[in-house]
Amino acid sequence: MRLACFAFSLFLAARTFAVEPSPEVSAVAALRGADRTARLIAGAKKEGELMLYSSLTQEDQLRLAA
Repeated sequence: MRLACFAFSLFLAARTFAVEPSPEVSAVAALRGADRTARLIAGAKKEGELMLYSSLTQEDQLRLAA
């Protein structure tokens, strides 16, 4: 019984952190094929830069980019 209460408490706690996606994200997620690709490319060009998160060192990243 205690385990069930604990599991239910974890379930409720996890639901409090759930976030509803923005309308823009939902719109892109609903697209398929060439429409989706075109929309993502247009958005990337509009932003004009790329933020890369990686565990590679800068030296290794430069080798991959070359």
